Amino acid sequence: MSPGIRKNATANNMGNLIFLNTIDALHYACSIRLVYMSYVT
Repeated sequence: MSPGIRKNATANNMGNLIFLNTIDALHYACSIRLVYMSYVT
């Protein structure tokens, strides 16, 4: 395996981690908003 391919795979892995973390953050924000809305109304 050449270093370029390995570096590319690592970058891809990092991108997937960031993507998943972003989705987790969105879900977290949505659940907080739902709880907030249920308290307000």
